[in-house]
Amino acid sequence: MNKTTKVIALAMLLPLMSPINTSARDISSSAHDISSSARDISSSARDISSSAHDISSSAHDIVSSTPDADKSTWYAGVQGGIPLAMSTASNFGGDKTRLGWSVGVFFGRHFSNIISAEIHASWGKTGMSPRECCAIRDNWIGLDGCHYFAPVLDMDCLHYDAIMSKVTLQDYGMNVNVSLLPVISSKPSRWNVMLSPGISACGTKASIRATADDSEFFSCSSEWHLGLSCRLHVGYEVSPLISVGAYTGITYVTGEGIDGLPRYYHSANTIWESGLRLTYNFKKGGR
Repeated sequence: MNKTTKVIALAMLLPLMSPINTSARDISSSAHDISSSARDISSSARDISSSAHDISSSAHDIVSSTPDADKSTWYAGVQGGIPLAMSTASNFGGDKTRLGWSVGVFFGRHFSNIISAEIHASWGKTGMSPRECCAIRDNWIGLDGCHYFAPVLDMDCLHYDAIMSKVTLQDYGMNVNVSLLPVISSKPSRWNVMLSPGISACGTKASIRATADDSEFFSCSSEWHLGLSCRLHVGYEVSPLISVGAYTGITYVTGEGIDGLPRYYHSANTIWESGLRLTYNFKKGGR
């Protein structure tokens, strides 16, 4: 084949080769597009995985930020205090001061680092005598438990300055505790200051006695009162399990006088108690 013939043959083949080259380029471009799509899918998968990780991390942060989530939720403890009662008679009577005692148990639950609630039961005794303003007047009490301004014929009577009241106390109720420090500051602290309003059933039983020989003059029947209270607690966390604290507060009680004496001059009917508490915090899940 001479040179001229080769040139003519090449010229005839060029139009046929152009579609092949174009197809090759198209195939290469499609392969490139597929590779790019694969990379996009892989990137999207990584983004989804990253988002899932962020959601999981956020959920973990929310759980971790829940107050006391891994610490104690339930708690129990004992307490002991000195009740100071005030009615017609009081612990600071006209003759001398008489102090009482009380012991109790409580059981509660933390709902957050601010709010907790507890139930309690306590028992005690206290001594009371008529206030000086009553003891210096012509006030007498008869064996029937009534108030008189003079001795009654054919009835044993004692003057108010010669009597005292020994009162047995019991209290069953519920308190809601509000921790004040987390409201003021978010900084963790071992100290805790709580305000605790509460409601309870208060039982009293008074024994009226002669101060001269401590003999019983007469005994009153048991009385039950509705008690409305408010206490202030100050506590310190010795360890994650143990807390100690002090409390003080007043309980207003309804009904008859705590002391068992007729309510003639005074309408007060309150018990002010101060004492100490020991609290055990149960670990979550019993760990």
